[in-house]
Amino acid sequence: MSSYSQPEAVSSVLSEPGPANAPADGRTPDPLADVRAELTMLRAHVAQNDHEIDDLQLRSAEWRLPWYRNIQSLVAVFALLLSLLTTLVSGYWASTQGEIAERRLRQQEIHDARTELRGLLQSLSELERRIEELPSIDDPLLASRLSSSYGSETAILATQALAIMESIPDQISSSEYLNLAVRFGAINEFGRAQPLIERALATAATSYDFLSAKRTYAALLFQNGDSDGGRRQFAEALASWSTFPSEAATVQTTGDLFTELTWASIESLHGYCDEAKAHIDAAREHVNALNNPAWQLPEQQFAAMAELVTQCEPKAAS
Repeated sequence: MSSYSQPEAVSSVLSEPGPANAPADGRTPDPLADVRAELTMLRAHVAQNDHEIDDLQLRSAEWRLPWYRNIQSLVAVFALLLSLLTTLVSGYWASTQGEIAERRLRQQEIHDARTELRGLLQSLSELERRIEELPSIDDPLLASRLSSSYGSETAILATQALAIMESIPDQISSSEYLNLAVRFGAINEFGRAQPLIERALATAATSYDFLSAKRTYAALLFQNGDSDGGRRQFAEALASWSTFPSEAATVQTTGDLFTELTWASIESLHGYCDEAKAHIDAAREHVNALNNPAWQLPEQQFAAMAELVTQCEPKAAS
């Protein structure tokens, strides 16, 4: 019989030491597992560093390339140039379209203004015709009222026409300036008529326009009491052929004839009879110089003006 009791045997079995750090599944632990794990991590870090070094080397190589050999730089430059070109083309197109639209608008405005001006000048011509018919009216009171009404209407229409001319001065001809000047002169608005005549002279492209403006200017100066100024304008008209040297001799003689006839008429109208007769004599010389039997108009006009001068009443001494 054994010297140990059963409880002691059980206690000794339970207290018997086993292997240290024994795994629960009974396998023996690997003492190099931690080392292997660290090596794996180190390899991963080394691989990552290798990738970063390769990337840096690649970038360093790209940086050392000239910009024109770097594809990324070329793409960026091309994109910038394309953007600038697009902006410039868009700006030019917008500017061109804007200029075209503005030019068309201006042309339409000029067309509308000239249409309105033409209508106003026609209305003024109609008023002039009515004014010329006033002496045929038997009722003096009615004639006076109509004259006042026509004068007011002339002033209104002429003012409107002047505003249009000032809005498109480079579109107005010499004859149009002169036409409106005559309308203002008819209502004794010499202050408005004179600048228009000066514009007519400045824009005259032909000897006919120039001489017409000079004669009208002279007549308005006489009307305004400046007979000496009027005579200077007539004299300048006779001496104006140096401005138009290419005109034929017949044209010059005819122009001087009508200048002398107009001069004689104005002198006679204002009572300067001796001066009127002197210019009728000068006109007769031009008629003789023309020496064209087939052209009866100058002789007829000369005869009518000569008859008018014979009826001249001398101006009363002041």
